[in-house]
Amino acid sequence: MKNILKFNVVITIIAVVLISLTACNDSGNSGSFILVGSTSGSLTINNIPAEYNGKWAYASAMDLENGLILVAAANVNSSGTTTFEKISNSSVTLKVWENNTRSSLINYNGNDTLEFMFLIFNKSFLPRDYDLTYYDDISEGDGWALVTFVNGVGTGVYVQYSWELYEDE
Repeated sequence: MKNILKFNVVITIIAVVLISLTACNDSGNSGSFILVGSTSGSLTINNIPAEYNGKWAYASAMDLENGLILVAAANVNSSGTTTFEKISNSSVTLKVWENNTRSSLINYNGNDTLEFMFLIFNKSFLPRDYDLTYYDDISEGDGWALVTFVNGVGTGVYVQYSWELYEDE
């Protein structure tokens, strides 16, 4: 059986974890909320294999050198729950936010070229209080896309990971 949660996928999940962790205040107590602003940022991923139509997509990108973390989903609410977007006709369009601090997602309208890690889920959302069993619902359709944004709008072509490179012997 293929190991889905290898290093590259864990990097992608870090952005989801960051959102979930921001729902705690500085003392570590839950109950605080993250600030989620509206966004004009959008990301369209094309050429997703048809077998993933009807499944759910999430993407993220990090440029740690410049301190830029982007989150792409259908929605993120103030309690930290992330809703994924449904893949249809081998394509998906996600809203894009910039995670500018530990506790806020803001409008993304930048002009950047980034490699997005792309996860495909069998469920439509990730609750704030998820546990590791939730990752059983990650499909094997995970991939990446190189995306150039102009004024916060970008389009990329899906490239699927080759999990055979990561199989245990």
